[in-house]
Amino acid sequence: MAAPFILAFILGGMMENSLRQSLTISGGSWNIFLTSPLAMSLIVLTILAVIVPAWRGRFKRKKENTQIEM
Repeated sequence: MAAPFILAFILGGMMENSLRQSLTISGGSWNIFLTSPLAMSLIVLTILAVIVPAWRGRFKRKKENTQIEM
């Protein structure tokens, strides 16, 4: 339970510094995160990591409800 908190505490400051550095380099534009192929790939993977489990859970529950009704 404490591991995510410890990771966030340690890496949070480093991530904030990197974000500030990136925004400084790009002149304050957030487009720098959308034009890099690597950054775009990581954004897509993050979105999929959130959506796919929720999607699977929804269809699994729907399938279980269908089997119970029969």
